Amino acid sequence: MMRNPSKSLHPFERGREYVRALNSVKLQRMFAKPLVASLDLHGDGVYTMSRHPKQLPYFLSGDASGELIIWNLITQ
Repeated sequence: MMRNPSKSLHPFERGREYVRALNSVKLQRMFAKPLVASLDLHGDGVYTMSRHPKQLPYFLSGDASGELIIWNLITQ
């Protein structure tokens, strides 16, 4: 199916995208799980998380400043 990207032919595109974004946020809130714990030792935004390959309660998080923290979920 061909689509013409001209803005003049699609005046309601912005409105449709806004409604889609709102619906997406509503669905995320509806299916969100309750907060169990807060792991707030990072001073900057967390950009990566990874679990330990063999031991389930351990995972690693890294923030924008390059700081890495190994977490134990059992003891938090």
